[in-house]
Amino acid sequence: MITIATERPGALETIKQLSQAGIIMSIGRTVANYQQSRAGIDAGARMITHLYNQMNGHHHRQPGPLGMLGGATDVNPQNENKILEQDRDGEDANLSHPCLNNFRRWTGASIPVALQAVTSRPAAVLGLSDRKGTLRAVPMPTLLF
Repeated sequence: MITIATERPGALETIKQLSQAGIIMSIGRTVANYQQSRAGIDAGARMITHLYNQMNGHHHRQPGPLGMLGGATDVNPQNENKILEQDRDGEDANLSHPCLNNFRRWTGASIPVALQAVTSRPAAVLGLSDRKGTLRAVPMPTLLF
């Protein structure tokens, strides 16, 4: 996956070429307006990462990349606090992860919807559904001293 700012010169063509080559393109680290963000989606970007890095403050008249989220999730993106940062710098998430709890508190999402937002949906976009994105019970290890 590659994150790119859609307002940069050549970004849309890069998104198009790389997504056609099978690389997952993500909008991020951007000050793009709604139209520039929409153009990135139209060119082939499928995710949004590093959402608030570089981004201007969210405003309903200039939603920027936040405005793109309405078609991709069940969450209304009109409030900037309704964004879930599911995985920072590659760290593993768990059910007590503060981001999951914050997401539920800010959005009112049910546990099943919140869990899908951090498991099956990202795994599907990344093409990892065959090995990631599911929850299963595993026995706790037995430690003998």
